[in-house]
Amino acid sequence: MSSQSPPNRDGISRMRAVIRRTGLSKNSFNRLIKIGAFPSPVRLSQHCIGFLDPEVDHWIATRPRAREISQ
Repeated sequence: MSSQSPPNRDGISRMRAVIRRTGLSKNSFNRLIKIGAFPSPVRLSQHCIGFLDPEVDHWIATRPRAREISQ
């Protein structure tokens, strides 16, 4: 049994968790943030950022699916 609890979808996820959820490479992820094509991070501390889960969920939900692109 895993000791990790499921992500809180009303909370904030750290960058590493969001990268895993989206399947993006770190470089692609950072590029999307820089050009404003991904939700902006929120500063949690001087050296820590996170992303609001509802905003990330919305971004994922609005991505075209591969089957939609190929038709």
